[in-house]
Amino acid sequence: MVRRTLSTALLLLVIVVTPCVAAAPAAPADPAPPTAAAPAAAFAVGRMLALEGQYAEALSLLQKAAEAAPADPYPHLELAAIELRMGHADEAEKQARQAIALGAKDADVLRAGAEDLLALLDGRPDLLSEARTALEALLALRPEDPDALQALGRIYLAAGDQQHAEEMFRRLVAAVPDARQATTQLLRLLMQRGKKADAAALLRDQLLREPDSLETRLALADLLSDSDDHTGSVAVLRDAPAEQEPLPDVQRRLAFELYRTGDVAAASALVNRLLAAGPDLRLRLFRALLLEEQGKDAEALKELEGLHAELPRDPEVGLSLARMLAREEKRNEARQLLAELLANLTAGGPEQQAVADRVRLELAQLLVEEQRWTEVLPLLDKLVAAEGSTKPTATLLRVDALVGLGNKEQALAELVPGSGLPAAALASKRAEVLLSLGREAEAAAELAKLPGGAEGKARAADVYQRAGRHAQAIPLLLELLAGDPESTDLRFRLGAAYERTGKAPEAVATFQELLRRAPDYHMALNYLGYMWAEKGQNLPEALKLVQRALELDPGNAAYVDSLGWVYFRLGELPQAIEQLQRAARLLPGDGTVQEHLGDALRAAGKMPEALTAYRRALALGDDNASEVQRKLEDVERGLPRQ
Repeated sequence: MVRRTLSTALLLLVIVVTPCVAAAPAAPADPAPPTAAAPAAAFAVGRMLALEGQYAEALSLLQKAAEAAPADPYPHLELAAIELRMGHADEAEKQARQAIALGAKDADVLRAGAEDLLALLDGRPDLLSEARTALEALLALRPEDPDALQALGRIYLAAGDQQHAEEMFRRLVAAVPDARQATTQLLRLLMQRGKKADAAALLRDQLLREPDSLETRLALADLLSDSDDHTGSVAVLRDAPAEQEPLPDVQRRLAFELYRTGDVAAASALVNRLLAAGPDLRLRLFRALLLEEQGKDAEALKELEGLHAELPRDPEVGLSLARMLAREEKRNEARQLLAELLANLTAGGPEQQAVADRVRLELAQLLVEEQRWTEVLPLLDKLVAAEGSTKPTATLLRVDALVGLGNKEQALAELVPGSGLPAAALASKRAEVLLSLGREAEAAAELAKLPGGAEGKARAADVYQRAGRHAQAIPLLLELLAGDPESTDLRFRLGAAYERTGKAPEAVATFQELLRRAPDYHMALNYLGYMWAEKGQNLPEALKLVQRALELDPGNAAYVDSLGWVYFRLGELPQAIEQLQRAARLLPGDGTVQEHLGDALRAAGKMPEALTAYRRALALGDDNASEVQRKLEDVERGLPRQ
């Protein structure tokens, strides 16, 4: 501080000059008038004594200096510092306040006074406010003062004022670009405020100044990935200096980002190169995912089974293998594997409980797909009761299970603000259940809680479609599609809504336009193929569409059912039975699949097997129950008596 530096100079002057004065002849007896040197000397000697730990003597001299120079803030600052060391909080606070009041235009005084007040905080919001005011006054005098910017940024953060905290840290980074701690603090704050683009811009600036900083490069790549800018992440990683390019951290991230951009072939080639250089269990898990993505299910399953043999208790390997087994018609094995994983994790320590919850949720989702509602509910009880990241999904699955069991009122009672669902998701699900109960006015009140604009309309359309109110969804979907004509999802949902309301020509036209724009949109391929099969129309084309859908998504049980149904309509009964039996294994809780299988078996003259399939369809609650009952009775009348 400028004034404190001047005081130190005065101290040296006193020390050097005093011996010479003592050796000189005695001065005249006439008293000299007081001068400015007396308070300065008292201040200097008082500071010296304080440095030597002689606080009582220092306090006495500094108090005299303050009395002799009442407009000087510096003696009060020194007094505050000594009182702080001595533990006299009240007196230190008093002296710091006096210094700030006297030095309201002195940046050094404002900084030192604010520091003293901050040292005295101990839960005192009034002192925090005074320190903040002093630092704000300091910034008015020195707008780029790094200490003040740092201190104010932290004060604003502590007060929850993220906007002003961000401003302080931005100014600090601009004033001191190389201040890593300040940059890190600003990055953290930008991420907390959801300003990912600003955070990325800050990291790019940092990388321009330090292109060899691997930490900054990886942080930027991760941030871009988290923002779904995987192409940008790939570019940042590929721009790494030659000595960084082969590093495992760079290569692993690059492989993952290539995969996320859709360049599965490049990602696979890179992963294979990395594995050729040395074993890596995590990369082998990634390779299995890539093989599955490329439709190489047998190779993916072999890789996962090998990994599981080496790491039988690894939850990531177990979860991936269970998903693959379910896709490969080995759902019993998948459930058993998940149950074993869950038992191992539950027996572990608290740190494994979060992973156990993920396994529990995966098992519940598998059971929901099979409509095994009574087995789902016990699995979800713990997840719904706990406050964790799995709670929202668990709540939705539990509600679906209750609805599946016919307990709609109970499902509605569990959809409350404390259920863990965000407000819009809660309103949507409540509206869906209310519509299924025929409580139109209450459902409309829930839909009114949805956000405005496109987001709210999209959610409302989804509610109507999930509740089977497709006619009400169509106007919303048309409006949304007009605003976003490139959306394949909206166009698919519109085609489905047309089909469900009996508007077949409009549905066909919508799906054909979608496939013109996106030829590999497998959901549309399957839907249009199944539509034509149901009506017995364009069957050769329907077969091509469904076969292509299965090429793109080989383990999709609904597509397998569609393929079997197309074969049935074509009269190719052996192929139909083969595919429908496979679909029944994949979807053991689906009554419609059982009905389709019964029809194919009956047409092939396999009456006992057809009878079994129809009975299963009725037990599972087939939507076409009256027609299935008629078919069952026809088969029974045609069977010989036992």
